[in-house]
Amino acid sequence: MNRIATEPGVARFGVFEVDLHTGELRKKGQRLRIPGQSFQVLKLLLERPGELVSRDELREKIWGSDTFVDFEHGLNAAVNRLREALGDSADSPRFVETLPRRGYRFIAPLQGVGESVPEPAPTIGATIHLGIFWKVTLAAAIAVVALAAAGYKYLQPPKLNEKDTVVLADLANQTGDPIFDDTLKTALDISLRQSPFLDVLSDQKVGELLQLMTRPAGTKLTPNVARELCQRAGSKVYVAGSISSLGSVYVLELKAVNCGNGNTFVAEQTAAMAKEKVLDALGNAASKLRRELGESVGTVQKYDVPLSEATTSSLAALKALSLGDGKHAAGEELEAIGLYQHAIELDRNFALAYARLGTSYSNRGETVLAEQNQEKAFELRERTSEREKLYITAHYYADRGQLDKGIAAYKLYKQSYPRDLVPYNNLANIYTVVGQFESALENARQAVALDTGRIESYGPLVTAYTGLNRIDEARATINEAFKHSPNNLNLHMMLAGIAFSQNDFAVAEEELERAQASGDEGEYMVAGLRADLALYHGELRRGQAYFHKMAVLAQKANLKEGIAGGLARQAVYEAIFGLRQLAIKTANDALRESDAWEVAGHVALALVLAGQSARGQQITDRLTASRPYDTFAQNVFAPLNNALAALNRGDTARATDMLNTASFYAPADTTVLYARGITYLRAGQTEDAVQSFRKILDLRAVDAFDPLASLAYLRLAQAYASQGDLPHAQLAYQYFLTLWKDADPDIPILMQAKAQYAKLH
Repeated sequence: MNRIATEPGVARFGVFEVDLHTGELRKKGQRLRIPGQSFQVLKLLLERPGELVSRDELREKIWGSDTFVDFEHGLNAAVNRLREALGDSADSPRFVETLPRRGYRFIAPLQGVGESVPEPAPTIGATIHLGIFWKVTLAAAIAVVALAAAGYKYLQPPKLNEKDTVVLADLANQTGDPIFDDTLKTALDISLRQSPFLDVLSDQKVGELLQLMTRPAGTKLTPNVARELCQRAGSKVYVAGSISSLGSVYVLELKAVNCGNGNTFVAEQTAAMAKEKVLDALGNAASKLRRELGESVGTVQKYDVPLSEATTSSLAALKALSLGDGKHAAGEELEAIGLYQHAIELDRNFALAYARLGTSYSNRGETVLAEQNQEKAFELRERTSEREKLYITAHYYADRGQLDKGIAAYKLYKQSYPRDLVPYNNLANIYTVVGQFESALENARQAVALDTGRIESYGPLVTAYTGLNRIDEARATINEAFKHSPNNLNLHMMLAGIAFSQNDFAVAEEELERAQASGDEGEYMVAGLRADLALYHGELRRGQAYFHKMAVLAQKANLKEGIAGGLARQAVYEAIFGLRQLAIKTANDALRESDAWEVAGHVALALVLAGQSARGQQITDRLTASRPYDTFAQNVFAPLNNALAALNRGDTARATDMLNTASFYAPADTTVLYARGITYLRAGQTEDAVQSFRKILDLRAVDAFDPLASLAYLRLAQAYASQGDLPHAQLAYQYFLTLWKDADPDIPILMQAKAQYAKLH
């Protein structure tokens, strides 16, 4: 059991000072008379503030072990005189609390004299129970910080439960070195988030609460601001701290503070003998703080990787990661990519930076770069915390198309860290891709419930609602999300899509303009939507112009696959529209830019649709051979392309069989549904064709600008005409021709539609 240091010192509480050297108790500087035994009781209580000091221990330390009879009377008298001197009461104690038949506890917060450095514990890493600070010389201070750590307990920390959140204040940088600005807070956040017990309030929720406090976004969370924010969040504790330097030695202090009354429950001080040791010193202090806040020793030991291993030993690399995370959270992926790349340049073994970079590339459709970085992160995953290891593993499998392993990894992640919304969000995204909208909705709802301020959780929830045709709930979700992020690019695009699917074209255009105004990121994303919108209306040349704009912006951002992806998508629709030679040329242009697997898959599709079945199948075969583990490459792209090649040969039975496989894995993929509908038409199964094309229309809100949605009306018209249902056929043709009223007049599929419609009269 630790004791206060034997060097001279002064402890303060309220208006009182205790000089342990002279044995004096002073009130506002005036010495008070206090019997020796009463002072000894006070001294023992001050050694362990907030903790029970038993009656037996007091007897042994003050009266000796053989004075039991006199002790009972003597202890009661000593405590009564101590309370008289302090003006305290046994019924309503402010300083000394009685625990009946057990002992006493000192309950007031303690403070040291001045700002001097605390006396170290006798051994490295030991904890000192005090509020006593010593006046020391600079030489003594340097000797003090050479020790690894010292901790200070003031009051019993609050017992946190699974619904409690912890607010993380900014760490005061008193070194004058800007490398520590924000960086240490990021490091502390990573360290504390290793815990499955603690729940650190998210940056987005902090930003939302700052708005309610009429403070600008980015306001530094000083202790006063953190305390007010903590109260508004309904949290129990905020964690603050500081870093200072004495020559090459760095002193770090962390403290957990009661949000309600401002009392410090526990503080941990540690020191690093060099700058490169700061992160691990901070991690050590954070681990001790976790235990003091109620986390079990077992989970602290299990989920406690040194920060230099869990992240990086480079402060500059960690700073770049921190800045990148801020851009990523705001949806500004292009800027985030540059910052993550810089972090990797500073530390080539920075696993978490590779993982983040892979995620940002994936979000911008750069599948090759995404997979390369996820693979590197996976190789380095042992250099991370347990939480980051789960993050890296799940992303690695899911982004490579190994959906079964990806889902299993995210479920394990969710089980290990049930209050982390990442696995819920990503499971929702996977379930959306495979058309399991109910499962997507369940996970997306849980993500939002975990933290209503995290804007990234709303996108999967909106998509799940639109997939289930619950449009009002989808719109309400977007409006709720706008409260947390009024100018969010993705929210504007989602609202534009819903408005367009409901034929509210004015609102759709307004939202697209708002999204586009957000800079290069908005320009790039909206150009893609406008390209699809032009194709939806048969305006091919206008769509080609937007694809070209995307290519220019992608070139500017060095997104090579973005250029090829736009060309491949353009080639697919040129083939569908009947412009076969143009489609083949565009597909070849795409392959010259990139042979990434998604680009190759769409190029193969375009070639097959343009009549070059053999070449399309060759590309498909190479694709599946190179990705034997990929769920979509094997079970969606390959059967889709091979089915259309079979259809070119007139083998509708084989085409139907292959498309059944593709639709099993991707029941909500409109390209698969369109191919099935065409196949059913060729086979004379007109009712099945109608159902396939109607399902495309049912999914319109999920991807409102999908060009296949307008073409579905044309194919429905053809199916109805084959059934002899002329009224419905005429209506469907009319609707299609209305949608394509401004279409390029020389598109073959449009000329065929007009001729077919004319024959119905």
